[in-house]
Amino acid sequence: MEPNKLTAAAEALIQAAVSVTESNSLALSREIAASIKDVSEGSKLVKESMENKLNTTNQHLCDLKDAVSAVKTSIDAQTEAIKLQTAAMKDQARFQQITSALTTSDQYLTAHRFTYYVNGDHYSSGQSDQLIKRILILFRKNCGFYITNYSLNSTQYSSSSKDCAGFRKNLCDQIQDILGQRPRVTETDGKTTIWYE
Repeated sequence: MEPNKLTAAAEALIQAAVSVTESNSLALSREIAASIKDVSEGSKLVKESMENKLNTTNQHLCDLKDAVSAVKTSIDAQTEAIKLQTAAMKDQARFQQITSALTTSDQYLTAHRFTYYVNGDHYSSGQSDQLIKRILILFRKNCGFYITNYSLNSTQYSSSSKDCAGFRKNLCDQIQDILGQRPRVTETDGKTTIWYE
């Protein structure tokens, strides 16, 4: 064989190989491009699906948050209504208890009567049964009663703390006996007050 023919045959073989390689490369490129397009479209579909699911989940969370808020508001309103009802029932029970004590305690108060004295600018004295009734009427109105300078001592302008403490003890003991609970005594700004509770 001649070298020119051999060269031409080799060139033809190389061109055929190049053509096959280009054809295979082009086919492979098309397959890769198609695969990339499929993956891209699949990713896009997955992304859209995830976004839809995320939006749905967010909406459910918002709905749940609104429902929880509505339940909390309802519970708060019911709790407040129960507090108001409890306070009203407590006031009613206090009123009935004191009214009962006012109507049934005359005999007890008369039997346990003591004389008290009010020492201060206007010296006076009185009987405990009438004072306790006045205090009970104020208790019924949910008010207290000042007992500053009330004592068991008749010395004008000089009541010892022992005399005042004795008066308070006798007064609280009798109120406890007729009401069933001890009243509360407070000191504020030098003023002593007795309260229902």
